Amino acid sequence: MSKTSKILQFGSVLFGFVLFFGTGYLLWLVAARLLTFLESANPSISAAIVGAMATVLVGVGGALYTQSQIKKREIEEAHRARKVEIYKDFLDIAVRMMAEGNENVSLKPPSQ
Repeated sequence: MSKTSKILQFGSVLFGFVLFFGTGYLLWLVAARLLTFLESANPSISAAIVGAMATVLVGVGGALYTQSQIKKREIEEAHRARKVEIYKDFLDIAVRMMAEGNENVSLKPPSQ
C-alpha cells in the first residue's frame, strides 16, 4: 500500500468518526432543546407533539422493517434455484447409496 493511499484511508476513517460523533452531538442538542421546550410548553401541546413523534417513529420503523424483510425474501428467491439443484443432487446420491445393497432396485451406485 502506498503512502498516499494510507493517508487517504486515514483521512476517510477520521472523516467517518468526525461525521458519526458530530451527528450524535447534533442529535443530543436537538433532544435537549426539545425536552426543554416540552417542559415549558402547555401540556396539551406537549402531548400532541409526543403523539405525533411516536406515530412518525413507529411508521418509519415499520417501513424500514418491511423493506428489510422484502430484501431478505428477494435474496432467498435468488438463491432458491441453486439450493434446489444442490438438494436434488444430494438426495440422488443418498438414494443411490441406499439402493446399492438392494438387488430389487435398478439404480446405479454412486460414483466415487
